[in-house]
Amino acid sequence: MRKELFNMQRWWMCLIFSIIPFLLSGCKEEEPPVLIINTAPVTGITTNSAISGGNISSNLGPEVIARGVVLSTSDKPGYPTLESNDVITYDGEGDGEFKSEMTGLLPLTSYRVRAYASFDFDTFYGPAFEFTSKSLPEVKTTAAWNITGTFVVIGGKLVHDGESPVTFVGVCWGTHEEPDLSGNYTNAHVIQGGFFSRIEGLEPNTTYYARAYATNDMGTGYGEQISFTTLEDETVGTVTDIDGNKYATVKYGNQEWMTENLRVTRYNDGTPISFIPENYDWWMNTSPAYSWYRMAYGALYNWYAIDQDSNGGRNICPVGWHVPDHDEWEELQNYLIIEGYNYDGSASGNMIAKAMAAPPTWKYSSDIGAPGNSDFPAKINASGFSALPGGHRDSNGSFNYIGHYGTWWSSTKYSHEYILVREIVYLRSRLEFTWSTMGRGLSVRCMREID
Repeated sequence: MRKELFNMQRWWMCLIFSIIPFLLSGCKEEEPPVLIINTAPVTGITTNSAISGGNISSNLGPEVIARGVVLSTSDKPGYPTLESNDVITYDGEGDGEFKSEMTGLLPLTSYRVRAYASFDFDTFYGPAFEFTSKSLPEVKTTAAWNITGTFVVIGGKLVHDGESPVTFVGVCWGTHEEPDLSGNYTNAHVIQGGFFSRIEGLEPNTTYYARAYATNDMGTGYGEQISFTTLEDETVGTVTDIDGNKYATVKYGNQEWMTENLRVTRYNDGTPISFIPENYDWWMNTSPAYSWYRMAYGALYNWYAIDQDSNGGRNICPVGWHVPDHDEWEELQNYLIIEGYNYDGSASGNMIAKAMAAPPTWKYSSDIGAPGNSDFPAKINASGFSALPGGHRDSNGSFNYIGHYGTWWSSTKYSHEYILVREIVYLRSRLEFTWSTMGRGLSVRCMREID
């Protein structure tokens, strides 16, 4: 009897403990419905395609019957959708990660993309990402100048990088139309969005074709084609320094000027000029010296390299040529004004900077008639002086303002420590008259008097 009672108690205890979990589970709240849709960042962007995708996590019960991404050029809130889009992808069913390849895009176009998940009762969207498709670089061929019998200078302007870093720019040229990188080409440095190349080794009295180019990871874009014909006589309009550098020249009344900045490293008697690359050494130096900021813009010389009292009576210019003094700069300025080279065509006042400046690398300016403004296109470098914004080297050795200024020595002292110089500035229409300390590195133009 006692044994039967014990077995019955055990049976009831087992029953109670087996029921408790069911009772407790019946008291728990149900998990709330969850739907998480993440849009994957956009990668692999090209001119006409890109990659995105998403990740879907859901406990709604019903299955995801379609998933993918929608793409649109609209930036309206709530866009894009399955009903309003430019591109849509279908990338399977169900939860989890998926990858979407978006094709048929337009080059250099801004898009919004977001992932979607469709159920049989509605469609839900993830957050939107914005991106811009890439393109070939857009480049412009600006002009050809300093055309001689054997060399020329051609400029270009980088209009847009195509949403991808530009790795190379320059000029392609040849005797056949549409020259490209399979033929002759140069590499150049971009300054203020522009660049130029000096092309040598040309044949006299020959027509050439040229166009600027720029390359990014999408490929190479070309500017419009220009043509030019070299002079018949390769010695006309040129002068050669002792290092063998040949310069284009132009005549203004009774003067003939170089249309390029000097880049000689020796005096015309063969004596070398000291090359000083280090800032501290330049700062401490008080003897003739030169340096390079950008080689294409010519060398930068201190006053001691110019001044014959400081350099032992030597001449830095080719034989028969010299560094112009203040009066000779004035004569050039007055000639250009009288001959109508002011940007507005007037014959009074000093507004000749635009007509003296080669176009591609000046900093942008909205000032009327300034070299950095593209207004009055017929006056751009109309004089053929071809001034470039080569910047300068300060007395402390630092290089500054390439793309902003071009500054040239005269051989005239203003005082015992200052020298008169001429300057063209990107935002001014004047040929400026100012002064400089002797330790700065400035550009040099040589000239000569002619009958």
